[in-house]
Amino acid sequence: MLYLQSMNNGNGGNDIMTMNIGTIIGAILMLIISVVLVCAIAVQNPKTDGMSAFTGGNTFANANDRSMNGMLNKLVKLFVIGFFVLTLIVYIFAK
Repeated sequence: MLYLQSMNNGNGGNDIMTMNIGTIIGAILMLIISVVLVCAIAVQNPKTDGMSAFTGGNTFANANDRSMNGMLNKLVKLFVIGFFVLTLIVYIFAK
């Protein structure tokens, strides 16, 4: 168990929060997944020019493409789903 003492709780700092090993591992995995997601999204070639990419445009049009961009698109989808599931698991077990 990792014990963290809260500094600003209004009770003079006597509150102690505990984090079990599963929560710590889950947090580390979420950090790793988020870094991989940012890198994979940054490496992708833009499919359109202008503001349509900002509003969602046609982001999943070439998901079955066998190019590097298609592979990155599948990787991003996989890691987004994994991040969502991992976040739910960490939240459930942290309580």
